[in-house]
Amino acid sequence: MMSAVTRAALLPLLLGLAAGCGGPQPSAGIVGPPPPARLSPPEGAARADHVVLISIDGLRPDAIEEAPAPHLLGLIRRGAWCPTARTVLPSVTLPSHAAMLTGLDYARHRVTWNNYRPGHIPHPTVLSVASQSGLTTAMLFSKDKFHFLANPYAVSWIYGSPPPLRMPLREDYDDPAWVEKRLRQEEEAEKRPPSSRPSIPRPSDHRTSAEGLARAFAEVWPREPFALTFIHLREPDEAGHRRGWMGLDYLHAVREADRAVGRIIEAVEASGRLDRTAIVVSSDHGGSGRGHYRFTEPNRAENVTIPWICAGPGVRPGTVIDRVVRTYDTAPTVLALLGLGAPEGIDGRPVAEVLR
Repeated sequence: MMSAVTRAALLPLLLGLAAGCGGPQPSAGIVGPPPPARLSPPEGAARADHVVLISIDGLRPDAIEEAPAPHLLGLIRRGAWCPTARTVLPSVTLPSHAAMLTGLDYARHRVTWNNYRPGHIPHPTVLSVASQSGLTTAMLFSKDKFHFLANPYAVSWIYGSPPPLRMPLREDYDDPAWVEKRLRQEEEAEKRPPSSRPSIPRPSDHRTSAEGLARAFAEVWPREPFALTFIHLREPDEAGHRRGWMGLDYLHAVREADRAVGRIIEAVEASGRLDRTAIVVSSDHGGSGRGHYRFTEPNRAENVTIPWICAGPGVRPGTVIDRVVRTYDTAPTVLALLGLGAPEGIDGRPVAEVLR
């Protein structure tokens, strides 16, 4: 258990991490078209006509084989995979996905919260860059907080959970009072036996379940094959919070997400476009116990390690990337697969192993 003195000493350090060591203040959301991006030269010609980027919330790399998840294992066999990819700190959903889609690390994209807020991200994303370049885009997601990343001026088709009827309580990793509250909650959680920890109820919106999103994709994409599609699947994260990461419920949820991935692949294949489509699968964070970020242990390997998979035209089957791929490397890689340059000055770098 952490003493009050230790917590007081630790709090400024944690806030320094969350604030990017004195970086700029959090950006407000924008209303209207996203800002145009100045792009670096593209990494050669387009490798694919279509990219489907799938993020499986809370997926640990070791869960893919443990579950097992046959469709993900199939993508690994016919493509490239990095089992030691890493997300950003804090390893939570919205900041991690902001990094994934902008190519910016947490200290620079300044999405410091992890719940719904109105407006849209003020930085260029892979979706806005593709749209700016005249390509069609789609975004399917299962949590309402993703509206912040889904600017309708940059996304041709948005399918996801509706905005909440009420604004949620403040949740901000740059707010000293909120961070202090979370530290106290971590202390209290350490005192409770595992059986007394509250579980998170299953959501009732089946339309945005993994099965629902895959069904919506399969109905629309073959008729309108978007150049870039982003899909977020929630189930492993929910099961991890409810019963614990790597438990039976969690592994069942991984298989649910995997079935959705299989249905997405089948829809692309049935359209006759699989040979010109790159499929990228990753996650926002891993998890341990019933959580995926601890202020007192921010770099815990099980929480920050994520899978990164890419299968598609020109990707050598069975490639294992034996270095660390960062989640913000996903953005420039997706754009390079489409033959587009990335916004100038971002933190991410294209994953060269899938662009040879």
